[in-house]
Parts: sequence; C-alpha cells; structure tokens
Amino acid sequence: MEPLIPDDGALSLLGDPDILLALRAPDARSAAERLATAISRTRMQASGAGALTLEAIGGTSPAHQAAADLVADLHRWQRGEIEWSDMSRSLLIHGEPGTGKTVLAAAIAASAGVPLIQGSFGAWQARGHLGDMLAAMLACFQDAKSRKPCVLFIDEIDSCGSRTDTRDRNQAYRQQVVNEFLRQIDLLHREEGILLIGATNFPGKIDPAILRPGRFDLHHEMPLPTRQQILVMLERAFPDSGQDLGPLSRKLTGQTPAVIDARIREARARARCQDRSFDPGFLDQILGQEQGSRSQLDERIAVHECGHVITAWLYGEEVKRVCLCPTGGLTERTAPPHAGLQADFDRQMCIHLAGRAAERLVFGTISAGAGGGPESDLAQAARLSLAMDYSLGLGIHGNAWFGPPDIARLTADERKRLQERLDHAEDCARALLYPHRHLLREMALVLTREREFDASAIKSWLQPLPRKPGPDEGPEHTGDDNSNEATAFSASSG
Repeated sequence: MEPLIPDDGALSLLGDPDILLALRAPDARSAAERLATAISRTRMQASGAGALTLEAIGGTSPAHQAAADLVADLHRWQRGEIEWSDMSRSLLIHGEPGTGKTVLAAAIAASAGVPLIQGSFGAWQARGHLGDMLAAMLACFQDAKSRKPCVLFIDEIDSCGSRTDTRDRNQAYRQQVVNEFLRQIDLLHREEGILLIGATNFPGKIDPAILRPGRFDLHHEMPLPTRQQILVMLERAFPDSGQDLGPLSRKLTGQTPAVIDARIREARARARCQDRSFDPGFLDQILGQEQGSRSQLDERIAVHECGHVITAWLYGEEVKRVCLCPTGGLTERTAPPHAGLQADFDRQMCIHLAGRAAERLVFGTISAGAGGGPESDLAQAARLSLAMDYSLGLGIHGNAWFGPPDIARLTADERKRLQERLDHAEDCARALLYPHRHLLREMALVLTREREFDASAIKSWLQPLPRKPGPDEGPEHTGDDNSNEATAFSASSG
C-alpha cells in the first residue's frame, strides 16, 4: 500500500506556510492529503504548467526578442546543433514595477518546456542572518543544477546592492553577499542547460561586476504592453465573448499588465456587487466614465508627445512608439550613434524640450508636463547642459573636469546660463515644429483617439518630412546622450 505521507525529497520542496497550513488539518490523513496537494501544486508551478508562452504573450520589444532567441538556442543545443559555449545564457530584465518581468521569465520556461526555478534576494534574506541567507542562496542555485535543463529566475537583484556604495553602513555584509552571488553565477555558468534570468526595477543600484557580460550577457528593458498584447490579456479575461475587444484595448493603452489585471478584477467585483454579468460592455462602461472627464488633458498630452516624435524624426532618430498613459505620455526613441560633438548634445536638448515647445505652439501656454522628477524632460535637458561645462570638456571651463555638479549649489550666474540654454533649446524646437504645426495638430488629434502609434504608424505620418543634421547654431549646450530613452509627460515624472 502506498504511504500517504510524501517522502523527504518531496517535502523539501515546500515552504513553511504550506507545512504549517497542512498541520492545522483535523486529523493525520487530512494533513497528509494537504501536503500531497501542496507538493503537486509546487511541482506544477516549477514546471511552468499553465504559464503563458512567448507566442501567447506576443511581444515584439528587444526584451521579448531576446527571450525568444534564448529559447530557440536552448532547443538547438538540445538537438546538438550548437555548443553551449556558443550561445547567450543569461538575460537581465529591468523596468518599472508591474510590466511583466516575472511573466516573461515564466514564459521563457514554458516555451522551452523546462522547469522554472525561482529565487529572490528578498526571500533569501528573510531566512535570517548572513549564514542563513547565503545558505538559501546556495540551495536555490543547487536546485537549478539538479533539475537542468531549466530556467533559473532571480528577482529583486537590486537588493544585493553594490560594493561601490560607500554610504552603506552594512558594507561588510553587502560585500559578502555580492561576492558569494558572483561565485554562484560563475559556478552556474560552468554547467550546461541552465538559462539565468534576472529582474530588477533599479539596475543602477546593482554591483557592476554582476552586470558585466559573462554574468548577465543581455540587458533589456521591459516596456509597457502594446495594444496587441493588451488584446491578448482581454481575450483571456473574456474567452467566449465573441465581441470586438479592440476598443477596450485602446482604453487600457499605456498601463502596465499589473494595473490592467487589477482593473479587470475591480470591474469583476463591481459587477458582483451590482448583481450584473461581467462582460466587455460593463468594463468598457467603467473605463469610458473615467476617460470622458480627461479629454482636454489627453489632447494636451498628445500634442506634447507628438512634439517629441516629430522633432526626433526630423533629427534622424528612430521613433519606436508613442502612447498616452493614465499618468501622462510616453515616447520611445533611439538616437543613432554620434561623435559626441556639441551639435549632438544640442540636438538632444532640443528633442527633450520639444514637447514643451509643441504645447506653446498649439495652445499658447505650457503645462508642468515637462517638469517633475529626475527623468522629466527639463531634468534631462538640464543634466545635458551642466555636463557640457563640468564633465565633458565642451563648455565654458574648457579642458577641465569637475564631476557632476550639485544643482542646489549653483551660483546665480550658473543658474542664469542654464536657463538661457534651456530657453534656446525650446526656441529651436518651436522653430523646427512651426512649419509642421498643422501636421502636429492633426497627428495629436488622432493619437488622442487611438491612444498609441507604433513605429509603422509613425513612419506613415512622418515619411514625407525632410530630415536635418542638427539644430541651428546658438549658445553652447551640453549633455551626455541617452540613446534609448522614454520621454514622459506628467507633473510628477516629466
């Protein structure tokens, strides 16, 4: 007769909450059955069963393409077509919370048909003191080695910190954690059949040794979902509706998958409270009530973002996407390689302030949309300007390097110089947009309705426009170009 209580190996898969919940059963048989159920659920989760595949997600961003390439190479390696040393074996996904980094890691495992092993610095640190934390880390890596081929996904990598942060009062602890993590990654890469996937919201907080190629070969940002991806989410929420979900996907554009999931759950709850059936019409009604009150704001945001798009296009950049978000707008663009000349930085400053210039051109007034946080348009343009003088050797100080300036300690003359440069950059952007002001208004009007333009739609709008090498000569401008960036419109984040 087969014993009811699982063996020690199976029980080792469970965490303390599962075991404690099972022990609260009224009798021994029920406790054993709960343990068996928990083990079955854990194994199913580890194998990626029920997870979306990359094909189902349908993303086209560099992060999604890198994930698909990893899966394809893993299959080639399994068929003996390539050596393990010939393929990329690790990917670091970064981006704002809720964009689906964990979902992408699970989709890699599901598409590859291999187990998903999950760990995180938060879970490891919750084990106790340093020795317990390192033991939990070791156990996670060992679990991956024992179950290869597999995907090892490590979340919250920024929690490991950096050994270069001299302000950290726990420097000794941090150094041991980082050193051991590096050692485990190096040992893992000696094995064959394990794809290492990491996720973080704050890549700038991670020790540089972790980020280098050989540890994490590929680095990609997880973008907001496209309308097509949102449509996939809605089709899962309404599998048998038989209705056109396109209008719903339009209204949810610019939101993270986590927010969209929350909105759907909220709508379900409201339908239950009102004793109504939950269908696309009910969700559309809720979203329509919210968006109807912000039509004028959306119009201004659309003008702002189209100002960025047109100016970037005129300067020869690749504009991948523009969309309206609940908190503002987003423009994804990629600047071509440049020689680091003053004109290159002038161009970037002009693009940063083109949204503000577009508002002034169309409405005669400006909003706070270009300002706000450290990634706002004004903040990025100001950093470019100050970098010219203090760290790039292209400003008033000539062959001198002073490091990043403290903006709070700028003198009156330095503040005046900065303001004049930013004013000039906005003037250049407005002059550049003026001949295309009718296109700007028309494009913004359609964007207000459609909520998103992809690269092909942007190209169809702007293909006839001539391109130019850089802004007109004027006061010296500054900067350190950000080749892959998103310009966002909002009072809080710019």
